[in-house]
Amino acid sequence: MAAVLVTAPLVSCGAGSSSGGDDSTVKIGFVGSLSGSGGVFAQQSIQSLKLALAEIAEAKVVARKFEVVYADDASDPRTSHTVCQRLVFQDKVDVVLGFQNSANRAGCLPVTQQGRNIPYLYATAYEGGQCGSGFFVDDGVPRQQVGPLIDYMVKDRAAKKWFLVGNDYAADRIAHKHAIERIGQLGGQALGEEYAPIGTTDWTPIIAKVMASGADTLMIDAVGSDLIAFMKQFRATSGNARLQLASFTPPIGAGKVAKGIHLSASYFPALTNPRNQAYLAGLKKMFGAKAQTPSLLSVPTYDFTWLYAKALAKAGSAKPTAVSKAMLQVSFDGPRGKIQLNSEGHVTIPMYVALLAGDPLEGGEQIVKRFDSVEPGPQCAE
Repeated sequence: MAAVLVTAPLVSCGAGSSSGGDDSTVKIGFVGSLSGSGGVFAQQSIQSLKLALAEIAEAKVVARKFEVVYADDASDPRTSHTVCQRLVFQDKVDVVLGFQNSANRAGCLPVTQQGRNIPYLYATAYEGGQCGSGFFVDDGVPRQQVGPLIDYMVKDRAAKKWFLVGNDYAADRIAHKHAIERIGQLGGQALGEEYAPIGTTDWTPIIAKVMASGADTLMIDAVGSDLIAFMKQFRATSGNARLQLASFTPPIGAGKVAKGIHLSASYFPALTNPRNQAYLAGLKKMFGAKAQTPSLLSVPTYDFTWLYAKALAKAGSAKPTAVSKAMLQVSFDGPRGKIQLNSEGHVTIPMYVALLAGDPLEGGEQIVKRFDSVEPGPQCAE
C-alpha cells in the first residue's frame, strides 16, 4: 500500500488487493496539485486515498486489485491537461480522482470525456453549475455551503445586517449571490459587497468600507494568502470585535486571527460520530506521527474511493458506462455521515457550522449546528 510520493509527474504504486475470482487490476489516476501553491494540501488527500484502499481490501468489497497512478498538475491548468492526457491515453486508467481547483479541473475533465469517457470523480467543493456524463462531485456547491451558514447566523446569532467580502472570481461571487438571496428571505439585509483580485495584499480600503457600513456580520471568503492578509489587517482594526464573522472558505494558515469565525463545511475533525472516530484512528495507525490532520479538503477523497469501490462491485465491471451508472446507485456512510450522488452526479451531504478556535487544521473547533441531507439543487440548468 505505501507509496512514495515523488516530484515526477507520474508514478505508479500497488494499492493492495482483495481475494476473489476476478483478479484483474483497476487503475486509479489520482491527479492533484502535488507541487505549486496547492501542494501543501496534497498529502492529506493522498493519505485518505491510501487508507480507503487498505480498508476496502480488508473488507473485500470488490474482487479487484487497485493500482494508483499519481499525476502532478503542478497547480497549473495547462499541466493538468497534459498529465490527464497521459493518464487516460497512455496509462489507460479506469477512473480519474481529481483533487484540483476549478481551473485545473477544466484542464482535465474534457480529456476524461474524450473517447473512453471514463469517470472523473471531483473530490473538491466548487462553484457548481456543471454536469455531464461521467462527471461526479462529492463535496458542496455554493447553495449547500452558504444556506446552512446563513440560516444559523440569522436564526441563532441574530445576524441582521451583512457585509460580504471575497476575491473576484466565480466561486465567491456565486456563493455570495446565494447568500444575499437567503439573507433577504430571512428578513436580513446585505449592506454591501466587495471583491478584490486574487493576490491582494492590502485590504485596508475594503476593511474601512466594512467598518463604516453599520454591519453586524461580515462574511469573508477570500482564499489562501489573501484571506490571511485580510484577517490580520481586520484584527488590527479598531472596533473589529463588534462584527460577527462567517465564512465558507477555510482560513488555513491564518492561525489565531481565525478564532471566532463561523465556518460551514461538510467535515470537521471534531465530529464525534463512530465513522469519523474510526477514520481518525485509521490514519493514526497507518501513518503514525506522519499522519496529516484531515479536513474538508481530504475527506471527500476518502469517501469517493469507497463510493467507487462499491460502484465497481455493483457494476461487476470496470467499464466506464457500467461504473458511471452504478455510481448513482450506491451510498457510503463515512466520516461526514451518509453521502449519495443524485441523478446529476452531485452529492447530498450533511453540512456543519463550527466556531473556529484558530487555524482549522489545528483543531479545537466547536460544532454548533448540523444540517442533515443538504441537497445541491439543480446544476445542469445553471
